[in-house]
Amino acid sequence: MAVKALLVLGMHRSGTSALTRVLNLCGLPLGSDFVPASADNPRGFWEHREVVAIHEQLLSALDHRWASVAPMPAGWRHHPAAAKARERLHALIDKEFSGLPVWGVKDPRLCRLVPMWIDLLAERDVEPRFLFVVRDPREVVESMWVRDRRMPPIGELLWAQHVLEPERATREHKRAMVAYGELFDDWRSVVARVEAQLDIGLSTSPGIEEEVRGFLDSGLRHHRFNALEAPSENVSSTIYAACLDARDDSRAWARIAHIGAVYEQGLSMFGRCLDDLSRVFEFSEDAAKAAGVTARGADAAAFIRDLQAAMVSRQGEAEGLWREKEWFREQTDALRQKVDALERHLAAKQAEAEFVWHEKERFREQAEATAQRASDLEKSLAIEQAGRATLRDEHQHLKRELNDLRERFGALRQCHEAAQHRRLSLRERLTGRPARVQDIWKTEGD
Repeated sequence: MAVKALLVLGMHRSGTSALTRVLNLCGLPLGSDFVPASADNPRGFWEHREVVAIHEQLLSALDHRWASVAPMPAGWRHHPAAAKARERLHALIDKEFSGLPVWGVKDPRLCRLVPMWIDLLAERDVEPRFLFVVRDPREVVESMWVRDRRMPPIGELLWAQHVLEPERATREHKRAMVAYGELFDDWRSVVARVEAQLDIGLSTSPGIEEEVRGFLDSGLRHHRFNALEAPSENVSSTIYAACLDARDDSRAWARIAHIGAVYEQGLSMFGRCLDDLSRVFEFSEDAAKAAGVTARGADAAAFIRDLQAAMVSRQGEAEGLWREKEWFREQTDALRQKVDALERHLAAKQAEAEFVWHEKERFREQAEATAQRASDLEKSLAIEQAGRATLRDEHQHLKRELNDLRERFGALRQCHEAAQHRRLSLRERLTGRPARVQDIWKTEGD
């Protein structure tokens, strides 16, 4: 039975810690050395301390950060630092999860590093499973502003990046989607759906219910938006709506991928610039002393909002192109079906032609065999006729010989009759003669 590994994927402040702990209580091993709880996450992060350290060191070696809106550097999976990280993770897995049929890892940095983990698990012949956790991006942005003073536009872009990058990397693997809020509404249904979609051996036995209820305190949700309140029309809200649909409709993953393709186009043009801006305007409350800094931050936020608006506009154009592409795809599919039908018809005709050809060959062979047999019969007939002619000649010869014999027999018979006649005449003449003459006659007669 193949070993399975569950990777929990989600943006910081999205509820990945709460869901991971619930899965842990339902039977998912997570290791033994966790990042300690903090004031902003008093129930614990449920992240393996060494995994987080390896991730941070790899990102640093790549001159990258989890909070970078720019994509990962090109070819980073083949960087020596990535090879070193995989080596350390192999050792950690041997130490923490050796012999286990299923185990799990959670760290928001996984969203940026999923391709390396896919390589790593393939090297170990472990089947990966991916669980996406999403939370309303407005709640995440507000939570990150309170914790990190991260500008909301940057926060929204980071939220989108933490969904789209892993979505692109996991398309060939089993994956599931969970919304943070539904964990509090009905955690049993969430666990049952995850188990049904990912098959990782989770159990919701009655013995764990009290512990799960005690852990899932609704007070954990410090930032909540009304579900009926219409979100602003931007990339993150569009992605979030598709993510909610993807929980039960696998077709929604294609929508997320489509949005991701549009997002990447904008990111290729503005990602590095946005990343530089986010580095400049990341500051803590202690560092935000000068009003000029705050003003510059507001100007940057406005600039970023303008960029987001431009990306939404590009998304509309891309959706139009997407519809055209779908129309062409439908037309292509229809033509392909016609071509397939024609190919099947052609194949049938070819098969029929081959059958006719084989039948023709069979009849030709039969005709040749019949002709050969007729030729043989003709030869036999000629031989027989020649034999009959010979027999006829022999018959005529024998008939002539028979006639000759009959003539000779007739002549002999006449001679015999003449001899008999002379004898009778002589006997009559000698009748009454002396006995001596009779004896002579008798002797001659004998």
